[in-house]
Amino acid sequence: MNPKIAIVIQARSNSKRLPSKVLLPFYNEESILEIILKRLKKVNIPVVVATSTNELDNEIEKIVTKNNCICFRGDEENVISRFVNISNKLKLDFLIRICADNPFINIEMINELIAEINEDKSYDYISHYINKNIPSIKSHYGIFCELISSKALNRITMETNDSRYLEHVTNYIYENENIFNIKKIDIPKYLKNNKNLRFTVDDLLDFEIMSKIYQELGENTQSINLLSDLVKNNNYIKKNMKLNIKNYSK
Repeated sequence: MNPKIAIVIQARSNSKRLPSKVLLPFYNEESILEIILKRLKKVNIPVVVATSTNELDNEIEKIVTKNNCICFRGDEENVISRFVNISNKLKLDFLIRICADNPFINIEMINELIAEINEDKSYDYISHYINKNIPSIKSHYGIFCELISSKALNRITMETNDSRYLEHVTNYIYENENIFNIKKIDIPKYLKNNKNLRFTVDDLLDFEIMSKIYQELGENTQSINLLSDLVKNNNYIKKNMKLNIKNYSK
């Protein structure tokens, strides 16, 4: 019997660098959040958006409801508590964590994590890794996600109340590899050989670049090769991706 899994999208409006970045018109008047929701429903597991009780996030709830997905609202600062409460409410075995500022999140990568956990349910954490030490979620690629067991989430909340771990949901796991069962999947070689690709949105420059790319490729943004080729052949995009990789190194 396969475990019970849901995709959980972490989203908020109160971003310091670009407020409401997940709600701004991105492509054909649709926001990044709307585009991500439509894409992720193709995975055929429940899609949940974890946002805060801040009234600024009321619009996020409206969009989630409109797209027939589940919206869960919780503590703005204690992000991990939102994930734990979602897990308990839906009786989940595992959650796939996705950040709402990654408009080109890749379904193939999600399905790879699901296949791994269906084969071996003992893992606490599965993710693509840049190398043996850096999980892809800490990179600028913006196409990856991570799978976490509900058991591991509960363990984190029992073992630490450090605000850094409560805000950054999985840091405690990959900083304490000796106590968790972790599966590390290598990122594709063509990404290892091209470290200047950046498909996440931190500021207005990122937003404009990603919107431009989406206008060019649409749903073909699921092809990492096409994304890579477009960047390689556009000096403006290439230059500014390098700039913001330097500006927002994680």
